[in-house]
Amino acid sequence: MDEKAQLDYVNESLPTFAFELSYLKNGDQKRGWLFDASKKTHFYALVTSIFSDEEKMFTSCNITFVNRKKLIGHLVDLNLTEEHFTKVIRNNAQTNGKLILESLHPKKEGFLFFSTSNKAEKPINLVLRLEFLVEIGVAKRLV
Repeated sequence: MDEKAQLDYVNESLPTFAFELSYLKNGDQKRGWLFDASKKTHFYALVTSIFSDEEKMFTSCNITFVNRKKLIGHLVDLNLTEEHFTKVIRNNAQTNGKLILESLHPKKEGFLFFSTSNKAEKPINLVLRLEFLVEIGVAKRLV
C-alpha cells in the first residue's frame, strides 16, 4: 500500500487525483511512480478532501483505495501504455498545463497535466477523476 495525499490542497475538495508519470531530478527525466516497476505497490490510498480546523491539525479527509494492477490494465485497454505516455511526453516537451488525450473524456475521465513552470520537479501527471476510477471498478471510496 502506498499512501498519496493532496497536501497542496488542504481545505479544498478536488474531484481528481494526479498520478505521476515522470519528473525531473538533477536535470534528468525520471519515471514517475505510476509505472515504476521497481515499486512493490499493489494499492494506492489516495487521501483527498483534507480539511484542517486548526493549524497543523487535520480533522477530516476522504480516502480512495485504487488497485494499481487494475488501473494499469484499464489504461492499457485504452492504449494508454507507459510507452504511449513516453511518446506523448516527448512530443509535447514544451507544454505547460492541460493536454487532452483522445482516449479519455477530459471532463468525465481525465487528462495529462504538465507542471513545467510552477514546480521544481516539473512533474507530468495523468489526472484522473476519482468518480471515474470507482465507476470502472479499479477503486473503492472510504468517506
